[in-house]
Amino acid sequence: MIALCMQNVSKRFGPVQALADVTFQARSGTVHALCGENGAGKSTLMKILAGVYRPDAGQIELDGKPCRLDSPAEALAAGVSMIYQELDLAEDLSVAENIFLGAEPRGRFPFTLDRSALFSRSMALAKEYGFSIHPQAMVGRLSVGDCQIVELLKALRRRASIIVMDEPTSSLTEAEARRLFSVVRHLRERGLTVVYISHRLEEVVGLADDITVLRDGRVVHSGPASAITVAAIVHHMVGRELKDLFPAKERGHSCPQQAGAEENEKRTSTASSVQGLLRTRMSALRDACPTPRVQVRDLASSEGIQGISFEIAPGEIVGMAGLVGSGRTEVARALFGVTPKSSGDLWLDGEPVQLESPADAIRSGMALLTEDRKRTGLCLELPCCWNITLPNLDTLGMAWVVQPAREAAAAASAAARVSIKWASPYAPANSLSGGNQQKLLVVRWLLGEARFMIFDEPTRGIDVGAKREIYGLLRSLAAQGKAILFISSELPELFGMADRILVMRRGRMVGNLATDKTSPDEVMHLAAVSAGT
Repeated sequence: MIALCMQNVSKRFGPVQALADVTFQARSGTVHALCGENGAGKSTLMKILAGVYRPDAGQIELDGKPCRLDSPAEALAAGVSMIYQELDLAEDLSVAENIFLGAEPRGRFPFTLDRSALFSRSMALAKEYGFSIHPQAMVGRLSVGDCQIVELLKALRRRASIIVMDEPTSSLTEAEARRLFSVVRHLRERGLTVVYISHRLEEVVGLADDITVLRDGRVVHSGPASAITVAAIVHHMVGRELKDLFPAKERGHSCPQQAGAEENEKRTSTASSVQGLLRTRMSALRDACPTPRVQVRDLASSEGIQGISFEIAPGEIVGMAGLVGSGRTEVARALFGVTPKSSGDLWLDGEPVQLESPADAIRSGMALLTEDRKRTGLCLELPCCWNITLPNLDTLGMAWVVQPAREAAAAASAAARVSIKWASPYAPANSLSGGNQQKLLVVRWLLGEARFMIFDEPTRGIDVGAKREIYGLLRSLAAQGKAILFISSELPELFGMADRILVMRRGRMVGNLATDKTSPDEVMHLAAVSAGT
């Protein structure tokens, strides 16, 4: 039985045709994956289903009956619930209060709350669907995985029959992701329909019953998951074969002080002239390097990191691995002056650097792309071009007055390097898809003269094509002599991009490994089980 049918749906935002004659169907009691590049129209289609947007054309049928979903309230009443990538929870309220927000059981007297009923109903709902979570726990203290469970319980309390999940695993650990997959399968067994949006194609193929792929606002494939491969999905997404996801990695001599120094690799005859030029420049920069570009000694901060020491040469990409809570982001925050360090020293090109704030870090030639674009990265209500130029305003005007034309031109030029899709440079950042918002953070640092660049989860929540663009951009920045610290939860991209991998565990650095002389198993062993435990 068809639970959901969206027929010939179209939607335009100004000059941008977000959706063009899209037909999407999902069967009852199945998981239907919706794939596509950033800006392909996935979120727009689902926001139409959730009543956030109204379509310009087309109709929606639920269980074979036409319906109008002109508001989120109407969608919820019709049994449609959407769980967004950025979870919509009140962190200062309990689990139970979030689940029943807006529908709290009333007490015996007017304007009172029956807390006993609130907690007992929440517990009963969790048990009904096989979840284990304490209703009195404060949401602000829960892991991201548990917050996902709270969002699901909110949807189930409303008796949703169709649940849309937008990038649900983008911020989860592997263990939390596996737990979520079992939850999704359990919902399917209960007869619910799950529309699952994810850029992690391997999990899509393993979890979904059916897959639909959008490209440029149109359906380019729809069929059973068992009949398609990851490579075929990628081909449909980008319209071409996507080979060599990671740019060729060829390292020259590093500084004499650099750990794991190696001889230059020979160029292959198949290398393109552009790649050859980049690698030649990288080798020249490293051979001429008398000292490391970045030196960190005994760094510690109030956020729990201690004894962190490493070096990065010009043109080197150093990865940082570790489990959630290992201290990776805390290292980035301490290095950039976001949190004060309690001890330790930092040198750039042999010169000591004293940082009291992020502004000092920017003036010293540093850049930081934060892991949380919503909370610490972007000003979502401001124009895209303002978000890009924010750290570089002093270079875009005269006498402390920014020149708008110069600012817009600089922002548009930087955005073109990673193909950001926007209606105009002055469109607000929150009008972009999540992946295009992530690209804003990346290009923000292309306008300055940073020597040391810290990228914390730069590819989180973006599609495979956009990842390839960012990987190429990082490689070109390294070829210009930038020293790059690349923090990631995905071991394949660390091994594909980094020259070395620093491994963090419980606030300490427990490994400094050359990627071509180690393995993912060794990295995970160090991250999970350090010596003496």
